[in-house]
Amino acid sequence: MLVEDAGSSNDLRNLCPSAAEVGVDERFPEFSWTPPPCSDLALKQAMTTFTQTNPLVTARQEMKSVTIKATYREDIIRFRISLSSGIVELKEEVAKRLKLEVGTFDIKYLDDDNELVLIACDAELQECLDVSRSSGSNIIRLSVHDVMANLGSSCESTGEL
Repeated sequence: MLVEDAGSSNDLRNLCPSAAEVGVDERFPEFSWTPPPCSDLALKQAMTTFTQTNPLVTARQEMKSVTIKATYREDIIRFRISLSSGIVELKEEVAKRLKLEVGTFDIKYLDDDNELVLIACDAELQECLDVSRSSGSNIIRLSVHDVMANLGSSCESTGEL
C-alpha cells in the first residue's frame, strides 16, 4: 500500500526508538530499506493517525452491513442487513416489515443492465450485493411482488392422448 506524506525517517525514529539504533544510512532513499519492528503501542498510534487522516480506509473496514430499500405496491421500507445474511433472513425481514407471509412474495433487484432479476437463493442475493458494491452504492433497491398462483401452463399435459 502506498502512503503519501507518510513522514520521514525522523518520524519513524520517534515512533520506533529502536530504529534510531539501527543507524539508517541517509544516502539511501527511505523506500529502499525495511524499518525494524515497532512496539505494539507505536504501531497502534501510527494506525490511529492513519485512519483519522484517511476516513475512507476506516469506512471500508467497517462496512459489514448494507442498507436495503424495498418497494411493495405504494410502500417503501428501509432497513440494514448484514453482508453475511442469506435469502431466508432477507425474506423474513421484508415479511415482518410489510406484514406479509414468507412464500407469498418474490424479491427482485435492478441489475447493471436495468433488468429486474429475481433473488431466489443465497447465490443470487450475493450477486445482487456484488452488483451494488461494483456500482459504488451501499443502498440496494429491491422490488417486492406478490407470487402469482400457479394457474397451469399451456405446456402441461391435459391427460388426453
